[in-house]
Amino acid sequence: MSVWIDDIYVPDIGVMVLEGGSEPALPSTRDRSITIPGRPGAYDLGGELGVRQFEIPFAISGPRDHNLIAGKAREFARLFLNKYGKPKTVKLRFDSEPDRFYYVRYSGSLPVERVAYTAKFTVPLTAFDPYAKSLATNDEVTWGSEEITFESQYLLGHNGGGQQVVFTSAGSTNVTVDGEMVRPIITVTGSGTNVAIRANDNAMSIGTFANKTFVIDCEKYTVSVNGTYSLSSMVGNFIELFNGDNTIQVSGSGLNLTIAINFRDQYI
Repeated sequence: MSVWIDDIYVPDIGVMVLEGGSEPALPSTRDRSITIPGRPGAYDLGGELGVRQFEIPFAISGPRDHNLIAGKAREFARLFLNKYGKPKTVKLRFDSEPDRFYYVRYSGSLPVERVAYTAKFTVPLTAFDPYAKSLATNDEVTWGSEEITFESQYLLGHNGGGQQVVFTSAGSTNVTVDGEMVRPIITVTGSGTNVAIRANDNAMSIGTFANKTFVIDCEKYTVSVNGTYSLSSMVGNFIELFNGDNTIQVSGSGLNLTIAINFRDQYI
């Protein structure tokens, strides 16, 4: 097994990944409960997924030169630090799943075991967002994509939604989500009267407009109109898409719109 840190394949800089380590199948949980005096146990108020912890063992071994090994160790450590020397968020990708990655940050301590001319160490990494992310966005999962290889597990042929769909009257389009629930970025360009977008019991209205571009980021809860943030330009609830096929309904009159729905699949 080996890994990429951001887009750097660590064997290319002289660092080996050792067997073992910790890669949890599920992240930890944050549980909520309440106890009542005089009653046994507790009432379960549900829970949420917490952070995902990784511990990955590495080794640096080379010519019988301590200075060379130390230099490689510094080069490797620099992958996890920003220009101010503080831990930064990086992309962690395993060769067992080359089409998915985690956002992680170095968190903990890094003792180094030196044996002869080999340095061994285990890097603790925390994914504060516990989901694995698709390397390609939904509009990139197409034949001929440079991101897609035969090792990838993407399901080609699904309705990606990333391509622009033209609406000259009220109608709908389908979008397929391969992983868990996502909140997409919806880009609306053109003109229309009383324009509304609906999916999965959520609806948003962007009113009447002419020759404008709306970018609605349902993950960050932001709305921009012609490049200027304008949350008040949207009324309603931000849209969520779930695993499988999702129907996006567009209503209004006098429509001359192109709509694109973009997201990055995520997996538990």
